[in-house]
Amino acid sequence: MKLFLMRHAEAQEPRQIDDIFRELTNKGIEEAREATKFLQNYQIDKILVSSAKRTIQTAEIIQKKLISTNFEVLSELYASSASKIIEIISKQDDKDKTILLIAHNPGIFDAALNLTNPDSSKYDLLIENGMPTAKIIDLDFPELKNWSEILEKERNYCN
Repeated sequence: MKLFLMRHAEAQEPRQIDDIFRELTNKGIEEAREATKFLQNYQIDKILVSSAKRTIQTAEIIQKKLISTNFEVLSELYASSASKIIEIISKQDDKDKTILLIAHNPGIFDAALNLTNPDSSKYDLLIENGMPTAKIIDLDFPELKNWSEILEKERNYCN
């Protein structure tokens, strides 16, 4: 199983608009296009995306370049906690071996931390660099037989 956790690309400042309706800036559109170049190297089976406008726009830019990717908008990913994000992942169909999940800080950053081995250099880089816009964390779980087992992975790393 392979998981990509991504923060949405850069969005407009929240001036006189509800946060959920903020759109990508020109820089954000370019960030999403750059992310696509990386993701094109993988067969993504499913994209899970928050219901916020900026995450949907990020995902749409990416999906246009990926072949036959299932796309699902989940309102519960908006302003979600790490635990909620990981719970959503745990409920995914096991036929979807590679998932891209696009959401928001701090939940997406915390989920990445919770699913990364704290003794790894990847964890150190995550702590050092954080989760800026359009950042993608790729996580491999070759030992997982199904997505529900990811809950145990989280428990092991968080304890």
